[in-house]
Amino acid sequence: GLLCADPQACILLVTVEGLSRRLNWQDRSTCVLFGDGAGASLVTTRPLDVPGHLSAHLKSVLCSSDTDCWDLIQVGGGTHQAYELGDPVDGTFFVTMQGREVFKHVVRALVSISNEVLAKEGLSVEDVDLFIPHQANLRIIEAVGSRLGLPADKVFVNVDNYGNTSASSIPLAMADAFKLERIKPGILIEFRQSYIGPAIRKYGNLFRVGDCPGDFLSNRLGVIDLRLTSGDTAVHSDMLEWNS
Repeated sequence: GLLCADPQACILLVTVEGLSRRLNWQDRSTCVLFGDGAGASLVTTRPLDVPGHLSAHLKSVLCSSDTDCWDLIQVGGGTHQAYELGDPVDGTFFVTMQGREVFKHVVRALVSISNEVLAKEGLSVEDVDLFIPHQANLRIIEAVGSRLGLPADKVFVNVDNYGNTSASSIPLAMADAFKLERIKPGILIEFRQSYIGPAIRKYGNLFRVGDCPGDFLSNRLGVIDLRLTSGDTAVHSDMLEWNS
């Protein structure tokens, strides 16, 4: 919407998750699952003819939200339960989760949005070369891959390195996929993200990777640059991973 209103706009999108600050380390149902991470993207309609950047075509995007799942994952604070500096906290300050229900809803959400975005483009699961899902946990990733009929070698996994970094999950996974040379010219990539908070939110994206310079992996800083185009819109994404 911002780019439509101002085609010359340059937008910096940043994802930062410091979930370890709100984990109860006595609660093994949550503290072993979540991690900290960050990613940043520069979004612009301006042509970006920069050597060393990977080009891709944004084929499709789908988003949806279901507010019935607001209570599956909760964390205290905010305007509902404001804390002042020095206030004592109880168990509601930390992340709490209904694990079994989260598993069912997230698997169902990721499978449905995957099928929807493929059907929208007249494609099938067999057309997907690489599937990069939200790195919630290994059980969820394996269940989604199995229900979609995707072989394990087409499903990218790095949750074992970082844990569930929520909004930073996909940027970190993309960065690792680049480093491992899993993203190559001509392949079709499907990204899937699912969040549970005030609502269960599903995001689906489909990309076709274009020509890729041979030295695009040579960046010494670990920054991955990606150029995406859809009509007149270009997205230039710098994803810098970190883990604490």
